[in-house]
Amino acid sequence: MSGTAQEDGRWQRLFDLPERHLPDHLHTDTLTDDACLTTLLTHAGRALGTATTSDLADYLRIPTRHATRLLPHTPLLPTVIPHWPPNTWTYPDALNPPPPPPRAGPVPRPLRQPGLEPAPHAAPLRLHPRLRGLQTR
Repeated sequence: MSGTAQEDGRWQRLFDLPERHLPDHLHTDTLTDDACLTTLLTHAGRALGTATTSDLADYLRIPTRHATRLLPHTPLLPTVIPHWPPNTWTYPDALNPPPPPPRAGPVPRPLRQPGLEPAPHAAPLRLHPRLRGLQTR
């Protein structure tokens, strides 16, 4: 664990053991590597919505063989999509998207301030004297 501190205008990098600064309940390794990867694959599936096994493995930068072995233990559903590889998975909430938010009422018109009313007609365009003779195509 590292940190920085400033004393008398000088920055110092300080190093110490995490065990001396983190609570004891955070020092346990109760989850196995497979349980951690299964949870991460679930998060990846939620982020991507629908993805192939290789997409999910690439999202976590793990070998595809690990993702293939662990995906059946996640809540992701095997999915068949035309013209997609057969190893496609979908997060369940992606199949039933939430309803759109309620529509807002009419947009209020801006308040008019005295003296800032728009002109009744647009002012004629004035060109710089050098540009008056130019033609547009």
